[in-house]
Amino acid sequence: MVDWNERRQAKLPDGQKSLLPVDFRVPVLSQVIVEFSRKADDPNVKSKELAQIIETDSGLTFELLKYVNSSAVGLRHKATTVFQALTLLGVRQAHLHLLTFVVQQSTSASKSKLIDSMEFWDTNLDRALFARAIAKHLGADADIAYTGGMLQDFLLPELTCRFEDLYTDYLDQKESAHGDLASFELETAGWNHAREGARLLISWGFPDELVYCVFCHHESYETLTDEELSSTAGAVTMSAMLPGPLRQVPAGPEYLFELERRLPEFQLLDVAAQVDQQFEELSSRTTNRRSLHNRIQEILQPAG
Repeated sequence: MVDWNERRQAKLPDGQKSLLPVDFRVPVLSQVIVEFSRKADDPNVKSKELAQIIETDSGLTFELLKYVNSSAVGLRHKATTVFQALTLLGVRQAHLHLLTFVVQQSTSASKSKLIDSMEFWDTNLDRALFARAIAKHLGADADIAYTGGMLQDFLLPELTCRFEDLYTDYLDQKESAHGDLASFELETAGWNHAREGARLLISWGFPDELVYCVFCHHESYETLTDEELSSTAGAVTMSAMLPGPLRQVPAGPEYLFELERRLPEFQLLDVAAQVDQQFEELSSRTTNRRSLHNRIQEILQPAG
């Protein structure tokens, strides 16, 4: 059994301070979700007590009920109360979903000129669904993989707003002139969005396995070992290869080709079609999103 705390500590020890400038505006979570997270980690806590905490926030209540009753979750029974939702989903899955929702809300107000908020979160949902599908295929933790796919880049809206010139320089360079975005950030500024995002997740009480996934989502995709390939971290890392608004991984298509070669029974186009269907079920608004199936098909054609 993997000791995720040990692995996370090796990458990002407790107490390690942020390398971002002191005036950087860090997203803040509401007191309700902080209290819920603290209580949810207690194995002796009752679902009724957790439900009472969530019910003090109408936004969290609505989001949880919408999620648990969605066709994407696929439960046979519907929930009409928070307590029922926690019982049907389980505290762990409800906790991960609400944390993801709150982080998304806290970063959606960014006024970044380089990132369209709707496109950004649509891309993250694609990655989350893709990571979950891979995790299920590998027998890894699908819930953690989904959350890792959703949150791997959550700091980028604020970072691109605060450091617009740095990210403009990255986008202005030819793809052959630099590696992935995380490497460029590290070489240019001394920090990157993966490390700083993981550090924040620790402070917010996210599980070590998820923190590890976010920290490593750019770090190991070139050298995935068999063990990493079959883990939750591998699923999230592979989801980072999908095209993104900032071209975070220019060589991503090459690694998608490698994924098919290493896992011949895992068909990318089939997974992409599944992601597209689930995306439509989860997204409550009409977007100009091009289907992931078509985008991956275009990527795979040169290799065919």
